[in-house]
Amino acid sequence: MHKKLLLFKKTFPLIALSMLFTACTVHRDTYRDREHSTFSNSLSREYTSIYSIANAGAALKGPNKELISALTKQLDTTSTEKDFLLFLGDNIHNSNLDDSRVSSQLDAQLSLSNSFKGTSLFLSGEQEWNERGVSGLEEIETHIENFYKEEDHFLPKNGCPLEVISVNDEIELILINSQWYIEDWSKKE
Repeated sequence: MHKKLLLFKKTFPLIALSMLFTACTVHRDTYRDREHSTFSNSLSREYTSIYSIANAGAALKGPNKELISALTKQLDTTSTEKDFLLFLGDNIHNSNLDDSRVSSQLDAQLSLSNSFKGTSLFLSGEQEWNERGVSGLEEIETHIENFYKEEDHFLPKNGCPLEVISVNDEIELILINSQWYIEDWSKKE
């Protein structure tokens, strides 16, 4: 009996933890539940919203048109000039903008950001660093700057590791390019 109790005490936490992880796993794309919305449709608010989207271009098949369309509709009704839209990396499948699937991924996000009323910022992720390293990042940065006809939309600049942006007197965004810290710097370009 004592051995069974000891075995139970050792295995129960592991079983409970694995059940918790399994219960919290999402096995499909999820979008906003229109019946239980947490978005306020009031544009007369006195706060700054920071919207974020990640991995929007991680799939090789091209842009997720359904996601981009849903986000565009939502941001059209809720965003203000004080808000920020962050594209948190893996915005494209790789850094080869000559591939039409890759450039269409980025162009779909640029189109979304163009209709956003606030400030749009693109951050790099692993996919942007793949294949061509810093030279690929610089090409993506140039593409985004040419789209906006101004700088400071692809951050941190030049593939650097850190950038700080002042949102208002109380909030600063600290943008960390984590891939910079783990990048293989001996990669041939």
